[in-house]
Amino acid sequence: MAEVLKNFFKGSFIDICIKLAVAALILIIGFWLTKIVSKLLKKGRLMKRADAAVRGFTESAVSVVLKILTVITAAAYLGVPMASVVAVLGSAGLAIGLAIQGGLSNVAGGVILIINRPFSVGDFITIDDKSGTVQSVGIYYTTIRTPNNRKIVIPNGVVAGSVITNLESRETVRLDLTFCVS
Repeated sequence: MAEVLKNFFKGSFIDICIKLAVAALILIIGFWLTKIVSKLLKKGRLMKRADAAVRGFTESAVSVVLKILTVITAAAYLGVPMASVVAVLGSAGLAIGLAIQGGLSNVAGGVILIINRPFSVGDFITIDDKSGTVQSVGIYYTTIRTPNNRKIVIPNGVVAGSVITNLESRETVRLDLTFCVS
C-alpha cells in the first residue's frame, strides 16, 4: 500500500511541476510578446500622428489587455475553471464601469461641446453662476479664467447640461446698469 501511494505522489508531483513550468513559460513568453507589441505600437505610423494622451492611453490599454489574456491562458493551462474566471472578470468590469460612470458623462459632455461649439476658447461665458473667459475645453473639463484671475475648472457633464450664456457670440453686447437716484 505504501508503495502505491509513493508512486502516485511521485507521478502527481512530476505532473504538477511540469504544468507549473509550462504555465511559467506561457507567462514569460506572453509578457515578452506584450512588450514587443507595445514597442511596435509606439513605432507605428498611426500612433505618431495621434495626440500624446491618446497614444499613452492606447499603449497602456493594449498592454493591460494582453497581460490579462496571458494570465488567463496560463490559468487555463493549470486547470483553473474558466467559468469562475469569467465571473470575476465580469464583476470587475461592472465595478470599474460604475466607478467611472461620472467620468464617462464628462467625456460625453466634452464630445457634445466639441460637436455643437456653443463657445470657443477666448469667449467670455457664464455657466450657472460662474463667469469667465474660456481657457481650454478638454475631454473631461472646461477651464475658465474669471475677471479677478481665478481659474475655474468645470466638469464637461455639468457644462453640457447647464445653461450657457456666451457674451461674445454677437458683435454688440448690451450692458445693463442699475442706478439709484433720489
